[in-house]
Amino acid sequence: MHSGDDLPFVTDSSDVKSTLLTISEKRLGVAVVLNEEGRLCGIITDGDIRRAFEKDSDLFNKTAESLVQSEEPRWISADTLAINALEIMEKHSITSLLVYESEKKDSAPDGLVHIHDILRAGVM
Repeated sequence: MHSGDDLPFVTDSSDVKSTLLTISEKRLGVAVVLNEEGRLCGIITDGDIRRAFEKDSDLFNKTAESLVQSEEPRWISADTLAINALEIMEKHSITSLLVYESEKKDSAPDGLVHIHDILRAGVM
């Protein structure tokens, strides 16, 4: 699980360029969008940004909030087994899950697990 400074957090007012840079820097293919109070707004994937560019050539003048495609992203609790996390990812054709230490809140997640982490660990 990625946590702390490894998490790709952006605010809903972040511009698209800085959101894209965060996605690239953190190397997880996703940005977790929070509002100014630290509440979860949703996630943006690098694919969401690519698809948005096809429709809107003025995308760099937009904010992260305008790009959120997954307002209620999939999540797991920290005690979920890796094999179960992988099953959820496969079922929903996604590559990342937010992780919460206890029950999900509207707040920032405690972590994020990426499918590559699970596969590298040899879980299949």
